[in-house]
Amino acid sequence: MQQTNANTSGFNDVPIGAPAGQPLGSGQLGKFDLRIELGFMETVYYGTSHQLTAEGLIPDGFEWPRARERDGWVAGRQDFYLMRCRPPGHKGLMRTWLEADWWCLRVTLVDRPDGYGIAEAYKRAELAALTRELSPNARVARGELECRWFDALRDTSFQAFKERIPGLPISGRRRKRADESARR
Repeated sequence: MQQTNANTSGFNDVPIGAPAGQPLGSGQLGKFDLRIELGFMETVYYGTSHQLTAEGLIPDGFEWPRARERDGWVAGRQDFYLMRCRPPGHKGLMRTWLEADWWCLRVTLVDRPDGYGIAEAYKRAELAALTRELSPNARVARGELECRWFDALRDTSFQAFKERIPGLPISGRRRKRADESARR
C-alpha cells in the first residue's frame, strides 16, 4: 500500500507523529495526553519525547533510540527501559510507526522480586494467617467475642439505645414485621 504523506500511516490516515526530538505539528500526536499505567511493581508511561522530558523522566543529554532500538538506564533504585510503541488508535504495520514520536517508558525497581518470589511470599503470609486463626489463643479470643456479641443481643437497654439512632438498620425480625404491615 502506498503512503500518502510522511506523517500518516497510509492505513486510515491516522497521524503517527514526528521523528523523535522534533516538535509535533498540528494534527499529529499532540492531541494525546501522557498516559500512566500503574502495574504490579512497575509504572509505565506512554507519551511523546517532549511529554516524557517535561515530566522529568528522561535524563539530560539523553540520546533517543532509533527505530527498533531500545535503551535503558538505572537511576538510584529504579530501572528505566525506553522503546517506541504503537501510537494510540494506529492500526498500521510496525514499519509505519517506527519513526513516530510515541514512546513507552517502563520504570521498575532494580532489586524487585521475581514472580515466583512474590507468589511464595503470598503463600507464606496466607499460611501464617491460617496458623494464627487456628491457634488455641485465636479460638479463645473468638469464643470471647461471640459471648460479648450474644450478651449485647440480650441487653435490652442497649437494643433500645440502638433503636433511637437514625439510619441504623433495625434487626431482621422487626424489619419483616414492618414490611408485612406495609404490604397489607
